[in-house]
Amino acid sequence: MMVEGYGQTLNVIKYWILRNSWGHMWGEGGYMRIICGASNPGGLRGIATDVYYPIIY
Repeated sequence: MMVEGYGQTLNVIKYWILRNSWGHMWGEGGYMRIICGASNPGGLRGIATDVYYPIIY
């Protein structure tokens, strides 16, 4: 999974846009939305527990 963006619904619920490596037949064309700002320090479903940052050369 890789976070590729963010957005919010008409009800002002903020979410992250994530891309999965399983291809476009999975989720919403290969993407999923997951709520951000969850009270759990690891994020909703632990999504923020193993974060890797890209190395830019």
